[in-house]
Amino acid sequence: MSEFANSQGNKDSRGGERQDKPLSHVGRVLSVVSLLQQGWYTPSELHQLVAPEKQERTIYRDIEEIQLFLREPLVKNHKGEYHFPKTSFPFLHSIEVAVEDGVSLLLLGQVGSGEPGSIPYLNAAAPLIESLSRELPDEIQKTAEKQVQNVHIHIAPTAPARSRDFFFQILWAKQNCTKIRVEYGSIFENTPICTTIYPYHIHFNRHAWYVTGHSTFHNEVRTFHLERIRNLKINPDATFVPPFGWSYEKFRGNAWNMIRGEEDVEVELLFSKKVAKNVKAVCWHKTEQTRFYSNGTLAYRATVSGIKEILWWIFGYADEVEVIQPQSLRDEMRRRVGNLARIYGIGENQNSTFENPD
Repeated sequence: MSEFANSQGNKDSRGGERQDKPLSHVGRVLSVVSLLQQGWYTPSELHQLVAPEKQERTIYRDIEEIQLFLREPLVKNHKGEYHFPKTSFPFLHSIEVAVEDGVSLLLLGQVGSGEPGSIPYLNAAAPLIESLSRELPDEIQKTAEKQVQNVHIHIAPTAPARSRDFFFQILWAKQNCTKIRVEYGSIFENTPICTTIYPYHIHFNRHAWYVTGHSTFHNEVRTFHLERIRNLKINPDATFVPPFGWSYEKFRGNAWNMIRGEEDVEVELLFSKKVAKNVKAVCWHKTEQTRFYSNGTLAYRATVSGIKEILWWIFGYADEVEVIQPQSLRDEMRRRVGNLARIYGIGENQNSTFENPD
């Protein structure tokens, strides 16, 4: 049997999914209000759904605070279940809300909708965002909904998230400076590995979530793809002290994306007139400098840590870009182009470098 304990999603008696992540005080109270608006719950049920890591009397205090703040008692039936019949959050109406705020709220709901093209693990926030959007003043709500009817935020599609519990467990471990033991499908080692991670930083990058921290297997700080974590175990007693002054930005340095090379290099590229304006329209790197020439071409310069990641970006522009420097990058481009020539039967050697799958 594996040494790891698989985390399974817990279902309550009504089929709802229990929240295993610890909530802040405000987040917990809002969650209680949201649940009580949807149905009838006993304090014990609310405790299991919202804050199982707390003592049950915490929920009783939350209920008292809600009644005190709303100045209207919750409805309680003979089963000891509570319900909040009001259809609105009164405190929202004391806040000045503009149409732009409503639009932003509705668009935020798209980002965490849980549909293809959304950011994984944010779908838990979608019901709360939807509830808040319904509490906007009628005129603001109607105008905002009309404005976003044909607006869509597209995020590159990702594979279905498999490690929802892992995500929230890692968030908890980072907050509490607790070590995590993982079984990880490493593409660099080309085999599953077991390592203990001291989680320093969690971030979403392009297509997926990552955790960065010290790895005992590698004896250095590494970044791990959450979807490659196969099993995870938290030992609450195994805590750590983050290195003084450590930050993800310092660790990342001048990496083109996430993988930092051994040394910084000055990269100079020349983009054709056809793509020059599109390249200029985006800030690709924090050190970049650009200059248009009279013929419409664009000189692009940046200081990057290593050339592996920027190489793939350059290839995306195919023959619309030329590497001017460094020579090592030009040589690597030349080698890759030679491989392409062989794959597509150009030149003397017309044999594909790939084996026929049949």
